[in-house]
Amino acid sequence: MEKSVLFTSNCFGEDRSAALIARELAFLLKNNERSYRVVGASLISEGKDYISRGIEVISSSYVPPSGGFPTHSVRGFLADLFSGSIGSVFRFIKNLQKYRDSVSLSVVVGDVALLFLTRQALPHVPTVFLSLPKSNYIQPHYAIEEWYILRHTEAFLTRDAYTASCLQKKGIAALFLGNPIMDELEPTSVLDLSSEKPVLALLPGSREEAYENFLMMLPVVEGVYRTSPCHVVTALPTTLTDEKIALLASLQGWEYQRGDSFPLLRKGECTILLTRGVFAEVLHRATVVLGLAGTANEQAAGLGKPVVAFKGSGPQTTARRFREQHRLLGDALTFCPDYPEGVVKEIVFLFNHEEERLRRGAIGKEHMGEAGGARSIATYLFQHFLA
Repeated sequence: MEKSVLFTSNCFGEDRSAALIARELAFLLKNNERSYRVVGASLISEGKDYISRGIEVISSSYVPPSGGFPTHSVRGFLADLFSGSIGSVFRFIKNLQKYRDSVSLSVVVGDVALLFLTRQALPHVPTVFLSLPKSNYIQPHYAIEEWYILRHTEAFLTRDAYTASCLQKKGIAALFLGNPIMDELEPTSVLDLSSEKPVLALLPGSREEAYENFLMMLPVVEGVYRTSPCHVVTALPTTLTDEKIALLASLQGWEYQRGDSFPLLRKGECTILLTRGVFAEVLHRATVVLGLAGTANEQAAGLGKPVVAFKGSGPQTTARRFREQHRLLGDALTFCPDYPEGVVKEIVFLFNHEEERLRRGAIGKEHMGEAGGARSIATYLFQHFLA
């Protein structure tokens, strides 16, 4: 049976990072004539990030009603329970067990719970753990997590240099080799934003709650435009449809139109460009980002763009979650409890104060690190476990 390297990941954000590392590793293996098959497994997504990068998926699922955050509310936990999605955990383990004789190395990209599930399925396979959700900027690993990681892994990788240094001071051999979140974010120069007006980028998220969050952004856009006319561009994921966005926005008086390159929403003189497939370009062109997302907010901050957030709808956009994200990103992200007036004021303030934008942007870059993490981690895996 052909030997395999298995990547496991929690959901969308972790899928993307795992798939980027997997692709780089596949290149290294091929170029060095090492006959390993590189495969992926997502706990609660369809694994599209793996597929789009040419990585075979051996286990996938669907996003549960809680959006992957069942412990954030009783309602979310019960919704997951009655939807039957809890069973995806057992299917995940069962699917991985089918490959226990062929997997030579497992790379877990996610949280300690995912590490536990992967080890349950493949208890004797050497394992490397990249802990993306945890950071000492937000919440250090608990002692029991550290104990489990050290006992069940051959290498412990962190998402930022600060977390690695904190663990090293405790005698734990943690490594920071780069953050894959910042990879594959090169601009494409396809957006025609010709005037000198500032650019407000909207990041509503990618889960079902993003529809409601996008609606909540519309009053903010109107308020900002009245005070400071600007370009408004939305980076939409494939999980959201134009039809539903158009229908919901029409309830607030917005008209959906077919544009030359991208569709748009129009209300009076204000327009919102609805883009897909040019996420990195939207971030690079942004002056300020209005973000109700997870990984996308972090990527924006890492590119030096100040992010403004407010309490949205759903488990990923609670005040608690954005306060955690603020601890991770520092002043690169501002959480505004005063919606919508306070949000409008903060965005207009940043439009008009370049020095403050640059200060916050520098903090975001420092906290998130530079691009190249996927290749660095893949090189480490190849040299230490597969060469």
